[in-house]
Amino acid sequence: MILDWRCTADYTPLARDAKGRARAKFERGRVVMREAHEVQGICFHITGAVFGAMPSDVKRHGRALAIQRRALKIPAHMTIFRDGACVVPFSLRAYLYHANALNDRTIGIEIERMTDASHMPQVQLDACHEGIDWLVRQAEAEGIHLRDAWGHRQSNGAKPGDPGPDVWGRIVVPASDRHGLVRTLVAVPRSTPKGRDGVPIPASWEP
Repeated sequence: MILDWRCTADYTPLARDAKGRARAKFERGRVVMREAHEVQGICFHITGAVFGAMPSDVKRHGRALAIQRRALKIPAHMTIFRDGACVVPFSLRAYLYHANALNDRTIGIEIERMTDASHMPQVQLDACHEGIDWLVRQAEAEGIHLRDAWGHRQSNGAKPGDPGPDVWGRIVVPASDRHGLVRTLVAVPRSTPKGRDGVPIPASWEP
């Protein structure tokens, strides 16, 4: 189930998080939109949390929608929830801070999951493939030619399990094979302001 909310996109919640950090690149109060040719790949993440919702939000929206609306505050171009909903809250060209040195050239996908080894419902696994297929088609229609598949760990050495072998093997490998995306396994150097490198994808994860 694709929930395309881009026509009502509100980037205000990304201006500052609870710690005062920006979650997107802003200029003159507006989020920066990348040129289509600058967007070259997809970066895969897991959320590291299973989401709930405030009782007031459940009363207003219903439980499913209240949880899905969490995507409005996540700096990712698509969030895939455990119930099988793929929420697309922001433009695919929006410059979001989701993957350090990969921010400027990738589309970020977040998968709702506590850890890479956590159980993934079949409906969510199916939604991951449906969502990626939709995203690649939509990107192409907008002149974005996706070429690469990355894991967040490759641009942030502090997150070696984001994703781990399960997401890489069951989602990234088949999806990249379907769409001809190149899985470059190397780490991204100088991925953070302090120069901390990412962590490569182990060759053992590859088929």
